[in-house]
Amino acid sequence: MSVNSSFYNYVEENGRTYHKYKEGKYMMPNDAMKLLTSKKELQHQLWLITLCDELSLVQVKNPQNVLDIGTGTGSWAIEFDLKRMRASKLPFRNRRCGRRMDLLAKFDLIHGRALMTCFKDPSIVIASAFNSLVPGGYLELQDLIVPLRAIDDTLQGTSLDHWLTTTIDAAAMLGTSWKHSGDYVRLLEEAGFVDVVENHFQWPMNTWPKGERMKVLGRYMQENLLRILESLSMAPLTRGAGFTKEKVLELTAEVRKDVVNKNIHAYLPVVVVYGRKPTEYRGNITASDGSMTNVPTHYEILGLPETIRNEFNIPVQTLRGAYRRALLQNHPDKSQLPPKPTLTSQHTVYSIDQISEAFSILSDGKSRAKYDKELKLQNNSANAAGEKGKQAFRTGVETVDLDDLEFDEAQEEWYRSCRCGDERGFLIKETDLEEAAEDGELNVGCKGCSLWLKVLFGVIEEGLEPVDTAEDTGDLKEAL
Repeated sequence: MSVNSSFYNYVEENGRTYHKYKEGKYMMPNDAMKLLTSKKELQHQLWLITLCDELSLVQVKNPQNVLDIGTGTGSWAIEFDLKRMRASKLPFRNRRCGRRMDLLAKFDLIHGRALMTCFKDPSIVIASAFNSLVPGGYLELQDLIVPLRAIDDTLQGTSLDHWLTTTIDAAAMLGTSWKHSGDYVRLLEEAGFVDVVENHFQWPMNTWPKGERMKVLGRYMQENLLRILESLSMAPLTRGAGFTKEKVLELTAEVRKDVVNKNIHAYLPVVVVYGRKPTEYRGNITASDGSMTNVPTHYEILGLPETIRNEFNIPVQTLRGAYRRALLQNHPDKSQLPPKPTLTSQHTVYSIDQISEAFSILSDGKSRAKYDKELKLQNNSANAAGEKGKQAFRTGVETVDLDDLEFDEAQEEWYRSCRCGDERGFLIKETDLEEAAEDGELNVGCKGCSLWLKVLFGVIEEGLEPVDTAEDTGDLKEAL
């Protein structure tokens, strides 16, 4: 479409050009568009590798309208379009981020990626997204968490650490916090989203970790950081920290040396958070007479006793028998056998889909663990139902760093207590870490209950030396 020529106006500052529109609000330059495009494509590949070629962790059935906030080069929107539906039936919209979205259309999915530097008050955008979703629609935010972290003390005292801390503080002085991504879960829940899930991943700063997958992520991360280093620094450091252009260039030159130094075992945490706009009050359903009744659990749908929830493993034969009985009792017309005499007019009839879903979830160990945890969290939140938007809970598997666990030198194992009461419910041995070294994460089940823990860690590749930037860039081009 045609746009007003004033849209292309820009301001020049320290040899870089920035958007004239809402001048000073967005701190990334808009010059060197070819370089900017290649940087965005590099970031797109980083996210694809991280999410195992998935564009979104949300499973939306038959999306009709999807909104991509700050879509950049449009790669996410185009590929989502091609994967999910025919282009003619899936309209996408790009929207400037950081302000209210007053939209006429209602969306099945609103997606935002790498918006860390955009928000002054993300709660405004999240609340607007909530209002712009259809009931049952999802908001998903894929973002970075700063500052950098390290698995040891090799990051401390480096130019890299000093640069990022100073730049983050400078941006905060200008009124924009880069640390909101760590609050996404809380902000979504306060906005009214339910079934909020938080997934954590890691991007090594370079190829210091073991494992081919982590090395590929590190190679992309290193090149991405080298490309954005100056553009990310110039505006906040000169406007907020009082740096001269020359001082910024001097600092970033030192940082480049650290970025390619494999003896610095740093990584950037990344997070994917999504939540659903409720279709009705959580924990209740509307009966035919308009009254509110409790939503049945999967155990109730299959007619399983209350005590079975405490069993670590439910025999497959037990579940299959319960599944067949539930089908027979609720849908006797599907069987050759006569209806059971126990059925009464007061009996609640469950649909075939409800019964099938209950069996599918309870018969899979990981799915059941996640479901059991959500049930317990819902029960806890019900006691605080009067505090609207204040539920302090998260669904899904809890994620921690390996450093958060205790280490038993005698047994040579890491451990952590579980809320089921087992002081060493979660146990990890060195061999477990070696087997999962390529992924940098390990899912551990509690030996006393059905809860799970996702543990993030890094394994250092021995004998590493700093590598030349040009050499790594060449290898990256081959990978591309």
